[in-house]
Amino acid sequence: MHFSRLHCEVLGLPVPGDSSNLDILFGPANLDQDQDTPHVDSLDGTYRTALSWAAQRGDGEWCTKLLKHGANMFLVDTEGNSALHYSVQARGPHALRALLGHFQAIGSYPPWNLNITNNGGWTPLHHAAFYQDDPMFITLLLSSGANINAVTKVGKTPAMMAALRKRARALRVLIEHHANLNVTDKNGWNALKLAIVNSPADVVCVGLLVGASGVDLSPDQSEDGETVLHFVASKPAVDSTLKEVVRMKLVNPSKRNREGLTAMEVFERSEGALTAKRIGDERLFAGFRELISVSL
Repeated sequence: MHFSRLHCEVLGLPVPGDSSNLDILFGPANLDQDQDTPHVDSLDGTYRTALSWAAQRGDGEWCTKLLKHGANMFLVDTEGNSALHYSVQARGPHALRALLGHFQAIGSYPPWNLNITNNGGWTPLHHAAFYQDDPMFITLLLSSGANINAVTKVGKTPAMMAALRKRARALRVLIEHHANLNVTDKNGWNALKLAIVNSPADVVCVGLLVGASGVDLSPDQSEDGETVLHFVASKPAVDSTLKEVVRMKLVNPSKRNREGLTAMEVFERSEGALTAKRIGDERLFAGFRELISVSL
């Protein structure tokens, strides 16, 4: 992969020539031969800048240096990710703080730039909810004006990402900042349903969503008429959290999908159930019957 001298310096790689003087590295005449961009925004083979690498490494000091010398924090790579997207993948929030501090200090950036989307429609806040256990990343982005209810190309919000990835601490912050938990994605699923079907379900995430003010407590049927139980029945995965959801009457086991089948009927036709029946193993049937019975 082609790296500029500045990329090498940021990444700690051997640097061709003398890089001891930063003014040389950042000098306007110091251009890559095959590019028209100043060295500070030169690109590697995947169209990533030195700033995006520094951001992903969580290197706030390098981010500050690069921004001071005119680095563009909104240039994107081949996947559409900016330095902001990469900064929330770091171990600590130092790089994100540097980027947001620069964003606020400049004052000329449109506020919606904080919601810059990659090729999948993910904002930096989506990335933070998906990748981070540390809720500070979420808090920093929200306090700077990030859109808490932005949706990806498949209709997922940051809260859905946190629920899907079982990021309970991130989900708690999003709920406290009044995220809309009733948004549904292109499959017709909201955050609660995603938290339930992502077996083994995370009891903390499910509990947070069930207890949230205004949340729709009926994560029942999708466009295909499939309930959570239908989903579980098709590839059995019974856990205590799902049993509790059924016990709380959030799922009705008598509902039928568009094929006219209940969850039990789907279960009886599943490959796992047929195999268990063939070898005389009743444990799988017993577990699913128990799941069904707690709601009766």
